[in-house]
Amino acid sequence: MRLSLVAVALLLAGSLAGCLQAGEKLEKTSDDAATAADRAAAVSNRHHFVLAYRALACADSGRLAEARALHDELRTKRAHGYVPYFSLATSASAIGDMDGAIEYAQQACDEREPGLVITTRVFPRQHRLRDDPRFADVLRRIGFPNLP
Repeated sequence: MRLSLVAVALLLAGSLAGCLQAGEKLEKTSDDAATAADRAAAVSNRHHFVLAYRALACADSGRLAEARALHDELRTKRAHGYVPYFSLATSASAIGDMDGAIEYAQQACDEREPGLVITTRVFPRQHRLRDDPRFADVLRRIGFPNLP
């Protein structure tokens, strides 16, 4: 319960990086992350960042069908409102669609979305994107060296 409150409070306060760091320090398992993301989704009116994070947590805990549904929800939301490409890159990577994830990451770079850099540099669960060699090209385009 404490994790959800900390993560949601930081998210609602607008501190994306703080939310990610707090969540990663407090979560011990993928199931903990999925539970926290479920609660955050409920109180955030299904905010795009929370849904993308939840897709990662679901995929990490073996709930791939749920992760796919969340990715589809984000794509639908984008058709009717603002959903940044970095959230779509995150959810696409969660479901193993690395071609789509890289394409969304490139679009996030084109749009100069700060969330792309923040989440991929700070958020350990973003290893799927960082592990794809094509992502290094995206980072080079925005002036970042290769990530360790």
